[in-house]
Order: sequence, then structure tokens, then C-alpha cells
Amino acid sequence: MRDIWLRLRTVAPPGLQERFAGHVADYLESYEWETHNRRVGYCPDVEEYLAKRQHTGAAHPCFDLIVPAAGVQYDRVDWTNARRGRLEYLSSEIITLSNDLASFPKEMEQGDVHNIVIILMRRHGLPEQEAVRRAVNLVKSRIADFEREERGLARAIHGLNDDTKLYIHGLKVWYLANYFWSLKCRRFIVDQVDEAAR
Repeated sequence: MRDIWLRLRTVAPPGLQERFAGHVADYLESYEWETHNRRVGYCPDVEEYLAKRQHTGAAHPCFDLIVPAAGVQYDRVDWTNARRGRLEYLSSEIITLSNDLASFPKEMEQGDVHNIVIILMRRHGLPEQEAVRRAVNLVKSRIADFEREERGLARAIHGLNDDTKLYIHGLKVWYLANYFWSLKCRRFIVDQVDEAAR
């Protein structure tokens, strides 16, 4: 993390540095929440989990890195636009729920409760297949929401400047890349967890 921070400071304006630091703080706080839940044996409900999952997935600090990586001019992105904020939220949720689907077998075996499929099973009494189906449908609905918001933003009266378009494109690239990475990642394969951890 220190290396990323030092590199970011050389290329990022103060506003982006502050944004990144706030997102990292949210990420660390969310892990304290998960640790507490494990210690006391608490399984959150769906609403609480999804709110915290925005941070446990660390997508938002990664989104901040779109700016220097893609050559986006930070000051030209419309950071106050509610639709842009909604696209960040949706991209993060697509990433984290897709991750939950990929990691479900491993987390089930390890007894973790911080997974949307496990929460649907434990808190709502759903059988495994139904919980997986609902989680898949949740991801599909978030993708449809992302595409609808993206189209709506593009049709906005004043349109989008190139930097905002590039940033939004980066949000889509993040969730697509995460999906394809999850399909190949050894860390989600139950019988290879111990080997991959070495």
C-alpha cells in the first residue's frame, strides 16, 4: 500500500490523493467490521452486507487509479454528477458480487459468512441452488442498471467531456476484467486453496 501511495503522490493532484486516502480508510474499516463479525459469530443481513461490501472489495481505491492509469484529467471529471457516482456504486457491486459467486465454494468450506450466497442461505433459509440463482440474478440486474445509467449519462443535455467518458469506460473495464480474472483465478478453487496460498 505504501508503494502505491508514494507512486500516486507523484502523479495525482491533491483532490485525487484525498479521495484515494478516504477510500482506503473505508476499506480498512470494513475489514474491522468483518473481523468483529467473525469473532462474535454474527452473520449480517443482505442490506447491511451489501452496504459494507462496497468497501470490503476495495474497488473504490482501484477506481481512483483509473485517473492516472488512463491519463484522465482529474479536474475535468464531473465528480459531483450523481449518475457517475451511481456507476461507481454499480461497478463495485458487480465486482464484489461476482467475486462472491466465484469464491462461494471456498468460503462455504472455510465457514465464512461474508458472501452473498451464504447470507441468502443462512438469513433467508434458501437452498444452495436458489441462493446462487438469486445472486446471479442480482449481478445481472446490476449490469443492466450500469448500462442504463451509462446510456442516460451519455444522453445528458450537456453531454460528457472526454475525461468523464474515459473514467466511466474504466469502471466498465474494471468489472469486466474482474469477471474474467475470477474465472481463471486459482484462489477460488477449493482443492487448490492451500497450495495457492503457499
